[in-house]
Amino acid sequence: YPNRVYIFSGLLICGYCGRRMVGKTHEQRKLKNGKIVSYGRYTCQGDLSTRKHCPTHLEISLGKMEQIMFNRLDIEIGKIKHSVIVGNEDVKENLKRHRKLSEKLRRAKELYIEGEISKDMYLEKKMQIEMDMSTLQIKETKIPDLPKNWKEVYTSLDPEHKQIFWKKVSDRVIITNENKDAPDIFFRC
Repeated sequence: YPNRVYIFSGLLICGYCGRRMVGKTHEQRKLKNGKIVSYGRYTCQGDLSTRKHCPTHLEISLGKMEQIMFNRLDIEIGKIKHSVIVGNEDVKENLKRHRKLSEKLRRAKELYIEGEISKDMYLEKKMQIEMDMSTLQIKETKIPDLPKNWKEVYTSLDPEHKQIFWKKVSDRVIITNENKDAPDIFFRC
């Protein structure tokens, strides 16, 4: 199947030998309607290499891997949304604190100009207030640009576009026989 697109090409890594796993078509079945369907699998080719021998012949089905990735991305998006909401609440509090500190700095400057405090006292207060202001995070975090209906959009994609999708949202996936159901997925977001 030379023209077949394997949607996780270049992303899946064997956790034993560190080699990238290769997509292969292993099975063909004829459905009741006469259509022939092939099933993809990813396998570690480290056992065929003379450079790096892999102690196991690791493999995982395309369907299982796609379901795992799909579910984990959904969980990650939920975590990001939660942290953005919590983080942005902190930003709102920091903006209030920043405004109060700015007002305090303005008042200190007025007191100095009016001769109520010395230059040294003003500079000391100014430095302390500016240090306090510099520790405040006042920039809001944005949620990555995925449409709300990303799941529906994803299921309508052809294999080439699914591959592009996964390469944009994930960096790599490390798989072992022990973690096949919950591999180490490194998302870009």
